[in-house]
Amino acid sequence: MDIHQAYIIFCDEKVGELQYTLVGKVKLPEPFEIPAVKGEMGSNVNIDIPLEPRNRFFELAKAKCRERFQSSNKAKEREQLNEIFKKLQAEDSNIFEVQITSPYFSGPNTITIQDLGR
Repeated sequence: MDIHQAYIIFCDEKVGELQYTLVGKVKLPEPFEIPAVKGEMGSNVNIDIPLEPRNRFFELAKAKCRERFQSSNKAKEREQLNEIFKKLQAEDSNIFEVQITSPYFSGPNTITIQDLGR
């Protein structure tokens, strides 16, 4: 998987600047068992697979960012947080690409995950 970097820069007019570099490696989620499926040749079989519609850690990070934005009195910080919100909203999608590698199975190229709890 990919390795990503983020830079955190602390700026203070009296003290100066301090920068941290965060390096993170993206990992795939742990696999989980799905029920065995049997079907006759030429027939369709539908099964429901319960999935979490949202990454709870990502949602917590967005909530912290929102909280920080609302409590900030600094114009530059509010502007930067607002840019982060715009990027997060553009990337927030519930449509996922499906890759099927079996010659014996066919299915859709994309799936949509709906949050039934909302």
